[in-house]
Amino acid sequence: MRGIQIRHVRREDMQNFIKSYSKSYENIKEYAYTTRKDMKRYKWLLQRDAEGFFVAEICDFAQSSASSASAIGFIACELVQSF
Repeated sequence: MRGIQIRHVRREDMQNFIKSYSKSYENIKEYAYTTRKDMKRYKWLLQRDAEGFFVAEICDFAQSSASSASAIGFIACELVQSF
């Protein structure tokens, strides 16, 4: 059975984040970072609030291997109170 799983981002998700980011902005390049170095700057989201940075994956729940999951999107929200 295939479905969507949402989980917290881990450091090893950065390559999938870069692929997803590139694909998301391929038709609106005027708003996008275009180098991998610039895209990696988004790791501050993980450092700022790891509990508020998520990845959505399509996965095969019949397989227990994490390698069967494919990242389809990321979302970040700040859960830290800054006042």
